[in-house]
Amino acid sequence: MAKEIIETLKKELAENPQSVFAHHRLGLALWREGKINEAIEVLKKALEIDPYAYDVRINLGTIYFQQGDLDAGIRETEQALKIYPRSAEGWTNLGLAFFEQGRLEEAISAYRKALEVRPGMATTWVNLSTALIEKGEYQEAIEACNQALDFEPGFSVALNNLAVAYFYLEDYQEALKYLEKARELGYPVSEELVEEIKKRLSS
Repeated sequence: MAKEIIETLKKELAENPQSVFAHHRLGLALWREGKINEAIEVLKKALEIDPYAYDVRINLGTIYFQQGDLDAGIRETEQALKIYPRSAEGWTNLGLAFFEQGRLEEAISAYRKALEVRPGMATTWVNLSTALIEKGEYQEAIEACNQALDFEPGFSVALNNLAVAYFYLEDYQEALKYLEKARELGYPVSEELVEEIKKRLSS
């Protein structure tokens, strides 16, 4: 079925070779089929026709990210955000890539921009908290986790991050409380951290 769709899209493109829409649809179909290099080439062709095609750039950036080419993904996503700065998806993707590269300030800034556009994204609040913990901004990380939990009360990753932030603030009672909540929800908490907290509480 997928092969038939791709062949149909290729025929459409042959009939209308300057169609950005046809290139985009074909690129996405190839991507879904795991034909990554071919998908990239088709999407790049779409951008040659229209460099301001925001959706094409975002999807091309996402493919690069999935392939581990962070620099290319960042480049395409930044270009997409110049075209449409109110893309929560774009800012979130950029934040994830910056975090993976250890560029914490830029990751935090990107996550905050995503949340300005769409404040209800619990996962992005958690991503922000992870970057803040890494940077040593524990109180801000707690605030970000609480925002995530406002939108998704049973978010176990947010509970775990709360525990980690409280641990670094040496509030071991709170840290243990949130670790136990996360574990109850099935999150694979660090048992070493649990034991360390219990040891510190008993000393």
